[in-house]
Amino acid sequence: MTDSSPDHPSESQPAQLQAVQDRLKDVLADAPGRHVVSFELPSRLSVLSYHGPILGLPETESSDLATVGIVREALAGAGITAEVEQCSTNLAYPGVRTTLLDVGNADRLVRLVLERMPQPILVARRLTRVLTAHGCVYADRVEARAGRVWDLLLTLDDVRTVLGALGESTEELSTYGAELYGLADRVAQVLQDRLGGKRIRISAFPSRGQLCSTCHEEILAVEPLSPEQAEALTGALVRTLPEPS
Repeated sequence: MTDSSPDHPSESQPAQLQAVQDRLKDVLADAPGRHVVSFELPSRLSVLSYHGPILGLPETESSDLATVGIVREALAGAGITAEVEQCSTNLAYPGVRTTLLDVGNADRLVRLVLERMPQPILVARRLTRVLTAHGCVYADRVEARAGRVWDLLLTLDDVRTVLGALGESTEELSTYGAELYGLADRVAQVLQDRLGGKRIRISAFPSRGQLCSTCHEEILAVEPLSPEQAEALTGALVRTLPEPS
């Protein structure tokens, strides 16, 4: 960042400011509650939090102004200078707006949100990233709900990736139709053996099946994983990522 006036950023700053906004949006998209990130002025970034925790922080609630003090204390503890105030304009429910007085504090806010983010959400974010790096089709469907990691959907190519990461054979992946259900059972057993924890179940959906009436590919849907199981799978997938060229 330059030393120019905060209300008149230099021409070199727009890309940097957009990158800051994008990082904050990415993190808050997974944080509890709902959040809208925008620029009030060219270099004053604000977050409107509603329908849940303020900035995703535990023990806060956008409809309970008594918890605003918790937010202010957390921001001050992280060295972030910001205004925190109720904002109900054009909203059917109460919201709280946090305005960063120095856009340079956005990275600190990202770190604060991540530090306070529930563990299952952090695990789901890591699993999504590594699935994306492996080219898995439905990586962005993965999310954390009710303390577990949901919506791990695997095509047969994705199953090859997962089995390979776990050191298992992929020979029977040429099977289709009714045999797909047997494959689902085997993959579930492999995951159970390798990841441990609670019993893992997988549902099989042939092409044009129940999960999607129009797609033409087989899909294995893994029922919700515990954070520990998802973390173990993430670790295996990370170890088999191709080396950067």
